[in-house]
Amino acid sequence: MEVNVNTKKKKSGGILAGLLFLILGIVLLWFNEGRTVKTAGAIKEAEGTYIEVSSDKVDSSNEGKLIVTNGKLTYEPNEMVDDLLNVSVESPVLKRKVEVYQWVEECESTGNDTTETCTYKKEWKDSNDVMDPGDEQHKNVTKYGSLISKTFTPELIKMGDFEINESLLLQINSYQELNDLKEIGSNKVEEDLEEITNPDVEDGLLGGVTTVPVEEDPNKKVIAPAPENNVVDKLRVEGNYYVTYENEPEIGDARVSYSYVTAENISAIGVQTGSKITPFNAKSGVMIYNAYEGILNGKQIIKKLTDENTTIKWVLRILGTILIVIGVLSILSPIQKLLGYIPLLGNIANSIIGLIGTLIGLLISFIIITIAWIRYRPWLIIVIVVLVVLIVIVLKNNKKKQAQNVVTEPVTTNVEPVNNDQNNNVQ
Repeated sequence: MEVNVNTKKKKSGGILAGLLFLILGIVLLWFNEGRTVKTAGAIKEAEGTYIEVSSDKVDSSNEGKLIVTNGKLTYEPNEMVDDLLNVSVESPVLKRKVEVYQWVEECESTGNDTTETCTYKKEWKDSNDVMDPGDEQHKNVTKYGSLISKTFTPELIKMGDFEINESLLLQINSYQELNDLKEIGSNKVEEDLEEITNPDVEDGLLGGVTTVPVEEDPNKKVIAPAPENNVVDKLRVEGNYYVTYENEPEIGDARVSYSYVTAENISAIGVQTGSKITPFNAKSGVMIYNAYEGILNGKQIIKKLTDENTTIKWVLRILGTILIVIGVLSILSPIQKLLGYIPLLGNIANSIIGLIGTLIGLLISFIIITIAWIRYRPWLIIVIVVLVVLIVIVLKNNKKKQAQNVVTEPVTTNVEPVNNDQNNNVQ
């Protein structure tokens, strides 16, 4: 893997960028607490509402009810085919993944906050994530921009006697890589050129090849000029990939891999609507509509929903906190930049300011989470108020008791006894 190192002037986000990150972090944390509470409420509502039914036969008496069911996955057609590369597999889902060889930039501060050291590596990235690092010596290009990732699903999907839609099916994540790839023949390209659609839409596969309906005759199609370099002509098999290069990849080269769903049985939760399973809209406004691989009962599905909600909650909390910390540090960056010109002391001062900025960001995040946590739990406010009132009453009663004890307690004085012998001597 080729690695280049370069030192360049650091791009400072400044105060405006810091404010933007700060606001985004606060909004994300606030939204997350509301989302968590609403989702938890929807799960609790579903837990007290759902019924478990068999998928062997649709029971019309359960119409409109929230159901949990499981069964064997069947589909038509029973084989998914990617006509472009003539790849097929017996599975309800076939995914074509396209990756592009590109420069990836990773930068670190040099310590004085005015320059940074950037490392440039050549890596395979998803075709949707091609980004230019912004360095003149490391430019990313897209040679095969019309070769895109795509998911193939059947027209009819059933679980037992129930019909399910594509969105429910795609929640199944049991994918296996397809490793039985065959070389592509030139005849295949000629067949595909007759059917390829506009590459700007989802079904586009070859750059510059477009099937355009003619307005005068909707049944007639006009094939646009073929691309300068046919993508399919350049593909060859290398391991589990179709690749566009011969020996070593260059920037802009592409590789294609395939994966497919291996699940045979699935479980789902949703509303029975005729012979279909549709989303359940809870009172909180959250939708419950989920599918999992394997045979699961209602309690197991509810637990999975709860665990997913908890995971998302903490992921968003961490992400929001990071955004706030970055925002605070960006706001303080002008001070760090000024102190960076001071020899020796500059680095120490920068470290201290960085630590202070991080602590301030963490404190702001904690305050936002706490306020939002209470805001989205109104019953908690009542509990807190009641506890505060009780504490105040107890403290007042204790003060009254202490005051009463002071008033009623008898006062005792020490009086020395009179010595009679001394009195007689005086007389």
